[in-house]
Amino acid sequence: MVDEERGLVYALISFQYAGYIKNVRLTDGTNLVVPPLFTHPFQFQIGELFKIENGKIRQIQAVLLTVPYGMKSGW
Repeated sequence: MVDEERGLVYALISFQYAGYIKNVRLTDGTNLVVPPLFTHPFQFQIGELFKIENGKIRQIQAVLLTVPYGMKSGW
């Protein structure tokens, strides 16, 4: 949703993370082991409100809710 008069944009996002990546090769060639918290699937429903001033994002407020992995958004 966009309120141009107030410079506000609201987005509702479903973020799914499959959790299958265990290692990441960095640009300098080193290998990063992904922390255990991120080695299993999880999902967030996220509501974000953006404040826009002079065509630039000035502030973001977000609320995250953990939901079952694979859950549909309902929209």
